[in-house]
Amino acid sequence: MQEVPGNGTSESVSVEIASAIGKDVLLERFGGDETTMKDVVSLFIDVVGEERKTIAEQIASRSDKDGCAKRVHNLASSVSPFGLSTLSRRCIHIESALLRGDWEQAQDGFEEIDFHLGKLIGALLDIGTD
Repeated sequence: MQEVPGNGTSESVSVEIASAIGKDVLLERFGGDETTMKDVVSLFIDVVGEERKTIAEQIASRSDKDGCAKRVHNLASSVSPFGLSTLSRRCIHIESALLRGDWEQAQDGFEEIDFHLGKLIGALLDIGTD
């Protein structure tokens, strides 16, 4: 998946991830507690990895809009501890689209978010959780 050309929000999310995800930044965000940071990062990678698959399947099959909206809402909450407010707001827009039954907008939005979540997980894996 490629980034959406000319999409200012997409660019903002990329910048936000780049500035928020670094070992020193994360350590500060988690009060200097490396164990907590590693635990949260590891849990995030596992849970979000699975949720991405489930959401993509639900959107593709146009099934369970309320359950899918709840999963996307949970994604919004999951990125908050990392200080990713723009990404969180994008998730809320997708949740709203789902609740309205606008599957096309939800799919387009989720493709963008999924791309960024992949970048985020990659950056977190680069930091390491060992």
